[in-house]
Amino acid sequence: MRALSRKQLKAYPRYMLASGGALIFSVIAGALYTRLNQFRVSYFLGVKEAGVFSVALTLSDA
Repeated sequence: MRALSRKQLKAYPRYMLASGGALIFSVIAGALYTRLNQFRVSYFLGVKEAGVFSVALTLSDA
């Protein structure tokens, strides 16, 4: 295995940030979407149903 050049070592962090940006965005968007749905359920149906929704969401993720 050969050592990486300086150019390769410099480019690698930029590549990691660029390729991970879309993943970070999708994870944050998913978290916000589910939290917004929990607020909607609690507003329209009540706190008990929001708790049931939260448990069901946790189980479905597993």
